[in-house]
Amino acid sequence: MAIGYSIKDFYTAATTFGLARNNAFRIKNITGPVGSLINNFARDSQLLIFAKDGTIPSRQINTGKVSYKAFSFVVPLEAQYPENSGWKVTFYSDSQYTLRQLMEAWSVGTYNEHSNTSSLEWIDCNIQISLIDYANVKNAKSMTRRGEDLGGYIGGGLESRGRTYTLVGCFPTNIGQISYDNTSTGSIVTLDLTLAFQYIISEN
Repeated sequence: MAIGYSIKDFYTAATTFGLARNNAFRIKNITGPVGSLINNFARDSQLLIFAKDGTIPSRQINTGKVSYKAFSFVVPLEAQYPENSGWKVTFYSDSQYTLRQLMEAWSVGTYNEHSNTSSLEWIDCNIQISLIDYANVKNAKSMTRRGEDLGGYIGGGLESRGRTYTLVGCFPTNIGQISYDNTSTGSIVTLDLTLAFQYIISEN
């Protein structure tokens, strides 16, 4: 089937596949020891919704060259994640600074300079990033009103149709400073967090 380039063709493709938006980023879950720490504060696990911005880390395959006669073939070597030593995410801070307290506890749990001890608990710490498909959420809500079966939407919430990325083996490398200005009108405080991770698992 030939692909057209008219306005109608673009409209058809856009309504069929939808268009991704850069405001669909969510921290969906944190698992492992730090997840238990967050979930021990029953209401504080809800603070993950305060994620303001972040990125989906890139994936890179390094290459090498193999020579054969007068020609050089480019071949794939190992895969790596260039941002795995410095992945950044920003949160809005709650008024009690509980989210920062949790992140500080995570940081100290990873390495405590007072006792000069480190922990391997970060091996089991994973972060799930959810990209919400707003088009599917809208359709799902419409289907709910009509009493139709939602299948995979049920139980997983309306966000379950979005793509999920899991950052495996996470630990914080930097909890950013918070600046104050008594001459300002009072802006919302944000918390910058830099983490390291090992690799990424992507899934629908």
